[in-house]
Parts: sequence; structure tokens; C-alpha cells
Amino acid sequence: MIKIAGAGLSGLTCALNLAKFGEEVLVHEKCKELGDKHGYNILAFKNYDLKDDVIKELKESGVEGLYLYPIYKIKKFSPSFDSYDLYSKRPLFYTVVRGKVKESIEQNLYKSCIGEGVEIVFGKALSEEDATVVATGGKRPSVVGCGATFKDINMEKNTIYLFYDNQYAPGGYIYIAPYINSATICLVCFDNKYFSKVRIFFERLLVENKIILDIIHEATRVHSFLGFADYSIPKVYKNGRYYVGEAAGFLEPSKGFGMRYAFISGFLAARAIAKNEDYDMLWRNYFGKELNEGTKLRKRLQQMTNKDYENLIQRFKRTSNIKDYAEDKRLLVSESKNQKTAMIVQRMVS
Repeated sequence: MIKIAGAGLSGLTCALNLAKFGEEVLVHEKCKELGDKHGYNILAFKNYDLKDDVIKELKESGVEGLYLYPIYKIKKFSPSFDSYDLYSKRPLFYTVVRGKVKESIEQNLYKSCIGEGVEIVFGKALSEEDATVVATGGKRPSVVGCGATFKDINMEKNTIYLFYDNQYAPGGYIYIAPYINSATICLVCFDNKYFSKVRIFFERLLVENKIILDIIHEATRVHSFLGFADYSIPKVYKNGRYYVGEAAGFLEPSKGFGMRYAFISGFLAARAIAKNEDYDMLWRNYFGKELNEGTKLRKRLQQMTNKDYENLIQRFKRTSNIKDYAEDKRLLVSESKNQKTAMIVQRMVS
């Protein structure tokens, strides 16, 4: 029997695929209920700049039937509220619900696992030493997020809002991710000098940001949260154990996204176990390049001042489509091959 420590996204995805491969699987989850960690939270899958739609990736990872809300527009704001809108006919993101509610991705995965005969035990932790697969999340805070979910919000449909402002989110950003008539507002901080202050920054943000004030004016706050995520040099296989999701350090460093890597790493670990393949080679071939580029972009973003953000929004305004937008972002991490590129990069980050 294969034992998995943790019933989060990566652990359940791994269990589901192992069961489909014909393996007997037991999952241990220390929380007493599925989705305890997230309560009611809305997160997003990035869909732009991918070769295939993320829905196809999820299906290939054995995950189907998720409740996905398409995002066709991004509204980006500088500290002075200068803004840039990007629209696409193809979804730029898909938002999903996390937590205990019936439409959450945890509930979907749980039902699929039970249907495949996976045994899941709640309220009982499994030590790493006794596990074949470790899916217990990150161990240290590389990024801290503080936020709240609101119902009956007043904002554009199928649109994500992003704010850059070091006064509230040092080294990070603020996002508003909608799901039908609800939305999660979250402040993401990458500067560890301010991790202890993010809750204060967030509450100030809600009363001082004029755009957010208008969005939540008649809304109801239904859930608040404070959490951290961990990205590091991946530890994927050690002493006969496979590490997946954040337990392996799989997190996109520039924005802190981890859901997509949780699903994919869970599937790849199951494949490595069931088919005796090289797990390290599988993940490196699939998204190793993405993680390296994200690490470079994170280093650039850490240097950004509010003045740089104002210039960044001005630059984005000169882009007319998603291809140009993605290319502009790559300039931040490119290894300058000529003087023109070097001057652009220097102007953006110095």
C-alpha cells in the first residue's frame, strides 16, 4: 500500500492517479475536515502564456469536472491608480474556489478519489518517515498572503484586478480574484522584513484604496485568512520518499502561484511510482524552465520601487495584445544580448 501524507491538491491528485494506475492508496490528513486550511477562498490558474489551455493540462493530470470561472480581462493599477487593461478572447485566468464549499477543488478531488477506491483518514497526521509521498505543504514562509473573501461585490465581471504599491505590499502585489458574485482580495508580500505587518497593511488597504472601497462598499465579508507559501530549491525525492506541491518547493516565484504545480507534480509523482520513471527528470522537463524564469523575475521585482511601477504601467499601455504583454514581462528577466535590451531592463529595474 502506498501511503500519502497530506490531503491537499498535490496529495489528492497523486492518490487519484495512483489509484487509476491500479495501486492501493491510503491518505492521511492532519486536519479534521477537508478544506480546513482554506475556509472559503478564491484563487486563480494562470492561463495566458501557456502552450495549451490549463484545462487540457488538468485533464492530462487526471483531474476533470472542476468548477472554473473564466477571466478575460486584467486591470492593472500603479500606486497612483494609473491603469492598464488587457483583454483576450481566450481566458487569461480561471478562478476556482478553495475550502469546504461543495464547488471547491478539494471537494471535487475528494469525490474522485473515493470513486477510485482511495482510503482517506482525517484528523491523523502521518510522519514523513512513514510516507511514500509527502504532500504536507511548505515548511517556511517565502511569501505571505493576507486577505478576505467578500460576497455581493461590485466589480467588472470576468475580470481580475491587480495593484502594485510597496506601501501596502512590499515586494509584492494586491489582487482581486472574482468567482461569480464573490471575490477574494489578497495582499501578497515577498519582503520578509514586513511579514509580521501584513495584516495591518491589509486592513489599511481596505479603507484607503478608493477602488477597493467602491468594490466592497455593499459587500459582506465572509472569510478572512493569513497564510504563507514556500518556494525553494526543489526537494523531490529523498530516502525513498516523493515530495509533491509545496513540500517539494514547487511554487511560481514571481507571483506565488502554486495550484498548477500541485496538480502536475502530484500526477508526475504517481506516474514515476507506478511506472518506475525518473520523477526528477519528469518535473524538470515539464516546468523546470518556468521555475527558473520565475526566479529571475522575482529578483527583478524585488528591486521595483513605486516609481518603477508607474513606469511599468506606462510601458504596458503600449502593448495591444497578450503576446506583446508576455514579451514585455520577459524583458525583466532577459539576459541582455544587446545594448538596446540592456537599456530597457536597466530603466525598468534601477
